[in-house]
Amino acid sequence: MLLSAAFLIGLQSAVAPTASKADDAEKMICKRSKVTGSLVRKQRDCRTKAQWAAIADAAREDGENMRAFRGADRYN
Repeated sequence: MLLSAAFLIGLQSAVAPTASKADDAEKMICKRSKVTGSLVRKQRDCRTKAQWAAIADAAREDGENMRAFRGADRYN
């Protein structure tokens, strides 16, 4: 009985990190940015961590595409 209880406790601790990683991707993160044309006003944008990662990946890919396109025209 004691051995099975220790096994279940160990099993729960092994399963818990995967659940927290899923919860971590769904965590809301809010960022503030300046509004164009205003010295004081700020805009608040709240998205999940996964959404912010997707935005960063898309921006990175756009930058790589621009560099590749610019490089192709430069030496022709």
